[in-house]
Order: sequence, then structure tokens, then C-alpha cells
Amino acid sequence: MAKQVIYDAVETRAIDPVRTVVRTRFLRNLSVVKQSLEALMQFERRRELRTAETLMRQATLVVCPRNRDILMTHFLNLLKGYLDLMRESRPVVALDFPSFEAVKTFLNRFPQEEKLYVKIGMELYYGVGPEIVSYVKSLGHSVFLDLKLHDIPNTVKSAMAVLANLGVDMTNVHAAGGVEMMRAAREGLGEGPKLIAVTQLTSTSQEQMQDFQNIQTSLEESVLHYAKKTQEAGLDGVVCSAHEVAKIKAATSKDFICLTPGIRPAGASVGDQKRVMTPADAYRIGSDYIVVGRPITQAEDPVTAYQAIKAEWNAQD
Repeated sequence: MAKQVIYDAVETRAIDPVRTVVRTRFLRNLSVVKQSLEALMQFERRRELRTAETLMRQATLVVCPRNRDILMTHFLNLLKGYLDLMRESRPVVALDFPSFEAVKTFLNRFPQEEKLYVKIGMELYYGVGPEIVSYVKSLGHSVFLDLKLHDIPNTVKSAMAVLANLGVDMTNVHAAGGVEMMRAAREGLGEGPKLIAVTQLTSTSQEQMQDFQNIQTSLEESVLHYAKKTQEAGLDGVVCSAHEVAKIKAATSKDFICLTPGIRPAGASVGDQKRVMTPADAYRIGSDYIVVGRPITQAEDPVTAYQAIKAEWNAQD
């Protein structure tokens, strides 16, 4: 799926602008460029950008030597942009710990060069405070601050402005707060960090939703409704079960982020999650980020558990 996103993007967003620069020569050699793009797909991860640049440089030399610098600028800008939109190559580790010391102990088990993407949730943030975000960022890790804000628009906007100053990479709100609240959140946070919305919690069953929330549709219909409203509000994506990813992307767009909790390796306990999936299955179905907690944090050897899940996630490329 990620490969098709890049190829579609090249077809729709790269070819038209390049045509205006080197229309005749580019069109004459379009098949050569397409062939080189096919070869490029195997190098879609960020860590392979240098190799990808080399391949593309060779392709442009074949296509149009006189205008290769112009072509390279177009193609490399496009490539870097879409590599940034690629699904995250690391599982997001849920730091569901009660104390600062517990977090330090856990993170210290990882080699210094292993940069994690971690989720800081309510228990840790409210128990320790903003300094936990500063500490994790100081180690070079990326942070998804999972506070699920849900309040009146002005309050959420002000809170998001505070979170923006912490340097978080991603945070979220409840889509149930409404389009106006989500737009206010986007305005308060600014354009740097990713902002996503919770549709229905992965611990929610259809029976619970209909009985307690009094939403008399199917769980899937509720999730799709929230996803479309989230996109309408200008947010980057949603938190959802991996089971809903394909339909959400069909209803929104391919680059609309789907972050999926409830991920468990094959054979692991599902705990309190109702809608779970393995990392491999989540990748195949189109998840952009996966969140994994207890299978890593409560493992006898967290580093080995993390590496195994990361390998399973990346092995699907």
C-alpha cells in the first residue's frame, strides 16, 4: 500500500510540474522514469534515502542530461516529502508507567543509538508532569502525547498551545468533541506536531457503544463518521482499530494517518482490548503507526520484545 501511495503521488503531483520544465524531452523518456521509479520502491524507508537519491540521479541522467538539476530538484523534493508521509518504521511504545524512575529504568535498557517513538499517556503525564516529555525528548526519542483532550473549543485551544511548547511530535483529542473543537485544537497546536483524533476506543464493543453512548449505528459506521469529521476539521488522522483502517482510508485519503493501538504479537494476551491485531496484519491492512504497550514494557526482556515486534512490522516491506 505504501508503495502505491508513492507511485500515485508521482503520477499526480510530479509529472505535471516537471512537464512544464522539460516537456518534450521528459515525455519522450517517460517510460524510463517510470521504470526507475519501480526500482526505487524497494528503497522507500527513510534510512534508504541516500540509495534512493543515487538511483534517481542515474535515472535523470538517462532522461535529460541538460536539465538534470531541475529534474533532480523536483523528484528529490517529492521523494523526501513522501518519505515523511510513509508509515512509521518503529512501533510506538506505550510508556504506561506510574513514575519517572520507572521510565528511566525502562529507557536505560535500550542502547543509546536506538531511538524510540514512545506514547506518554494520562497516568504518566498527570503523575510526573511536563518534565517527563522534556526528559524523553532530551534522549532523542519521539513523543506521542496521548491526553485525548475533550472540552469546549477555547479551553482545548489554550491547552494545545501549552503542549506545542513541549516539543511533542504528536498529540490527540476526542473526535466526539466536534469539528469546532478539533479546529480550535489545530489552531492552538500549530502546524508542527501531528494532531489526530480518537474515534472509538479499542476497548469499546458495539454493545457498549449502543447501550452507554446511545449511538444506534454499527461501531464501524460510528468510526467512519468520526474519521470523516476529523478530516473535515483539518487534522492529520485518527486513532482507530486496525480493523477499520482500510475503510477509513477509502473514505478519507491514502495519506490520512491511521494510528492503531490494540496491537499484540501472535499468541500474546489481549488484556482489556476488544479489537486487536498482530503487527504484520496491521501493516498489511494499511496502518501507519502501531502502538504496543504491555507486550514490550512487561516483557522479561523488553529490548528483545521490541526488536521482534519492530522486525515483524518492517518485514512486510
